[in-house]
Amino acid sequence: MYIGRLFMESKMTIQAMLQGTEIYVPDYQRAYSWDSDMTASDSATISSKQVAVFLNDIMDYISFERQTHYYLGHFLFERRDNNSYNIIDGQQRLTTVEICISALLSRIEELNGQLNDDELTLKEDILARRTKRHFHTVDYDDSVFSDYVIEAKLYDKEFINTLETESQRRILSAMFYLRNKFSKMDYKQLKTVMYAIANAECTTHVVSDKSEAVQMFIFQNARGKEPTKLEILKAKLMYFVHIYAEKDDERKNCLKLISDKFAEIYKSISILERYHIDEDNILLCAYRVHKDNLTAYFSQDEIDKEIAVSSDKICFVMKLTDTIAYSFNAITAFVKLTETRKYEGMEDLVALGYFSLALPFIVKSFALSSEDKNNLSKALADIIARNSIIGTRAVLEYRLGDVFSGVLSVDKVIDRIEWMKTTDDWWWAYWNNNAFKMVIDGEMWPSQSVKYILWRYENYLHRNGKGGYKSLSPEDLRAMTVEHIMPQTLPEGPNTGYDSFDGDDAESRRMSYTNQLGNYILISSSHNSSIGNSSFSDKRNTYCYGYQQREIQDMTLGRNNWTCADIDKRRKKLVAFVLENL
Repeated sequence: MYIGRLFMESKMTIQAMLQGTEIYVPDYQRAYSWDSDMTASDSATISSKQVAVFLNDIMDYISFERQTHYYLGHFLFERRDNNSYNIIDGQQRLTTVEICISALLSRIEELNGQLNDDELTLKEDILARRTKRHFHTVDYDDSVFSDYVIEAKLYDKEFINTLETESQRRILSAMFYLRNKFSKMDYKQLKTVMYAIANAECTTHVVSDKSEAVQMFIFQNARGKEPTKLEILKAKLMYFVHIYAEKDDERKNCLKLISDKFAEIYKSISILERYHIDEDNILLCAYRVHKDNLTAYFSQDEIDKEIAVSSDKICFVMKLTDTIAYSFNAITAFVKLTETRKYEGMEDLVALGYFSLALPFIVKSFALSSEDKNNLSKALADIIARNSIIGTRAVLEYRLGDVFSGVLSVDKVIDRIEWMKTTDDWWWAYWNNNAFKMVIDGEMWPSQSVKYILWRYENYLHRNGKGGYKSLSPEDLRAMTVEHIMPQTLPEGPNTGYDSFDGDDAESRRMSYTNQLGNYILISSSHNSSIGNSSFSDKRNTYCYGYQQREIQDMTLGRNNWTCADIDKRRKKLVAFVLENL
């Protein structure tokens, strides 16, 4: 068949490779993970935004007018049947090729009103011939890929944030980014880029046996972009099955089970990324659950040591795989529960943004009632927040390790944490009320911890108020900032509405009040930018978007100044709230 001839060639073009084939990303592979300028974090450099790098490399190739074809690397496939394949290595590149070609053809059709015969042929060879597509991404993203890449349906930027998984958002962000880039090119430039990609050369290798595919997967993924700890572990587990399974049936069944479990894991990852929960932290959590030890630390060497001494190596592999999948599922279910807005304690924990210590407890409590999980989450959120705010080097895991091991008792965990808030025993007292009060009653920089305190306070006021404002979710918190009511840099003019300070230590005294908890308020980023270092009168007029802002209005009713006495009064109120509620 034509397909067989193509894949026996050592080198071919991308268009020739895709023509007449159906290529699938199996669900045990990671979903689309390349970032564009839209999806990479603010701190990311251009080198980490792989879609931008992909396009820049092609543009550099074109600019040098090389006589050779652009080289897109090696692709590794596992044969499904006579005309379809699973891609084992190269799926990120091939997905980006599909997105890029679709964006180019869409722009050309927009410019010219239609595609010419050569362009239609290229579309049919690379994207789809009638209803038969040449490339399918993982199942849970494939419908989105079909609609917005293959069929090139239009969408706006806001639509991207409504999608279920992070990989779906990355696919549409890449399409949006490339469409924007191509909108600035003329027809000649677009054709040059399109044919540079379509005629790019690649090499391929096809395997038919599942065991060979596993071995190739392991060694192929040791090259190129550094794999994650989870990817290395997956390869290691599959390799262990390959070398330790005694019968072919056992080997095939175990490999299929691992593939199925990792399909679940990767789907969970694509959901959890939007909550900023790091997969390495979940892997560490799973390992601690596996060891039933809150102070255990994951490493590939530890896995090698465990498999070496295991009397039933296949059983070890399958149990560890199951624990990892169970952990990802449990944490995904947990964060989805927070979206219902019914569980205050769970929201308190997720809003922290740095709750890796709590993850093993969440996994162990997966089968418990939502009420138990909520109460456990509240206690864990309190002690983890204290740990972050106090900044002690004492290790919290050592203090909670014994109540984690064995059968989990929510009451025992809560009792331990409540006792730690009041005890004076030196080994336990790092988190007690006295240590906590020393920090929150003094100067505090406007950190994530201060923002978290103010978020908890806003929702406390909501629960005890008479309505008028909605409570803030953990997602809302990410869009909020901490505002100094009395600004760090005072506005010019005689009627600023802030106290003046005299003497040699005037500036240090002013700053000590500026950086007190009582001088901070939670507002949106846009609100913060709009008011700047304004007079208190101007600021006060804008404080109408939440309970804290209304509280400042009430405190200064009938006047337009914010004094040190006001800061002291509010500080005492906030300190009392924090000690009672965290």
